[in-house]
Amino acid sequence: MRRALVLLFVVACGDSSTTGFGSKGIGDGNDPRAPADAGTLVEGDGGTILTTNDVDGDGAPDAEDCDPTSPALRRRVAEDSLTGDEGLFAAAGGFPAASWSYESGYRQTRLLDASDASLFVSDTDVGDVQIEVRTASTETGAITPRLRQIFLVVGASDAGGSLLAHGCGIEVVEGMTPEPKTSIVKLDGGTTNVVTTALQRVTRPAVQTNEELSIKLRLEDGAMTCDVTQGTGAAAVVTTATANGLGNLRGRVGFFTRQTKALFKGVRICNLK
Repeated sequence: MRRALVLLFVVACGDSSTTGFGSKGIGDGNDPRAPADAGTLVEGDGGTILTTNDVDGDGAPDAEDCDPTSPALRRRVAEDSLTGDEGLFAAAGGFPAASWSYESGYRQTRLLDASDASLFVSDTDVGDVQIEVRTASTETGAITPRLRQIFLVVGASDAGGSLLAHGCGIEVVEGMTPEPKTSIVKLDGGTTNVVTTALQRVTRPAVQTNEELSIKLRLEDGAMTCDVTQGTGAAAVVTTATANGLGNLRGRVGFFTRQTKALFKGVRICNLK
């Protein structure tokens, strides 16, 4: 006669939309903050075995799954409120570490006609992925020509003091009518001269200083979708930029800013494959 003893497990990721973020570390099984695999202990004639719970059948154990009810979102790379330093992010190579600090979130604190980048530390080979974050521009100045940028970045390399990445997020671009854009771009160049190549720019409402918004980047099979949500509830406005044919983008993920101080809160990074 067999008896099944069910282990209690907790899942706190929600669905594929941004509903809020807890504080979870890296779900690779090697980090002490990562939840242990949850499963069912089955006791039979051959002894007791542990069968892993995987409700949606996507190959990611429920305790490590960004959404255990959806096969689209798989293993959680990271989920954190960014209210304290958990060692998840650090300034990209060649960029000043002093630009980043923790104060009610992860803050980029430098306001110059220059770029800042901070990349996820523990996984340098992220492929198809979905990233969500809440962010705000906390201060801007009279820097011209205007190219204010707050991006999530994927496929990033920071070798040799040079950044190569693709970004998704918000821009203010002088000379465009209107200037505020939701954009997908390619970023390439040395730390003092990162060149922006726009892949798609879509007009969006203006963002006020300290106004929180959400950015969701989804990269799958060489196609990127970038959703920017301003406002909440029935008043929310979503603008979407898309880009295809990007190839097999693999590398680091993180944040990029230019000509603005910025605040990042509540990040969630999920593998899609």
